Amino acid sequence: MFYTGYYPEFGLLAKEYVQLSPKYKLNGDSADVDPSVIKVAGSALTNPNITINTLPTTEFIHNASNDAFTAKYKQKYGAAPGDYSSYEYDGMMALAQALKDNGGKTDAKSLNAAIHAVSLAQGTTGAVKFDSKGDRPTPLFLAVHATGDPPTFSPIAIRQNGQWVASSK
Repeated sequence: MFYTGYYPEFGLLAKEYVQLSPKYKLNGDSADVDPSVIKVAGSALTNPNITINTLPTTEFIHNASNDAFTAKYKQKYGAAPGDYSSYEYDGMMALAQALKDNGGKTDAKSLNAAIHAVSLAQGTTGAVKFDSKGDRPTPLFLAVHATGDPPTFSPIAIRQNGQWVASSK
């Protein structure tokens, strides 16, 4: 069963899933990688038939750029950045580069063309560039599972280039 609702309810659903022991697997989406899910579901999340598919959120991205961004964010705000803060940071960096490349012009047509032409070799989420539709050409997805006591989320597989492979982190 694939659940696409709100994250606190996924915690309740995971607890009920374990109590009922159905023959199908339970899969959540990106929003379910949230501390409140662990708080509500507890050890039920460690059931091997429960996983969550997500974009690599800030806590699961490990490269020098993201590690530096996360450290600076924690130093300034006293807390870890939100799940998608790395994507937001890259988006702002791409916009800043597009504005620079576009000579500061902000009319929609020329700025849109400049954004599509942006190519940053290394953002916090990896290389930042866009295809003709404005999408990043090689999105990554993770399968995440909760382990430990108390449970914490960890990637178990990564999907890239159309294939799922075991995660090394």
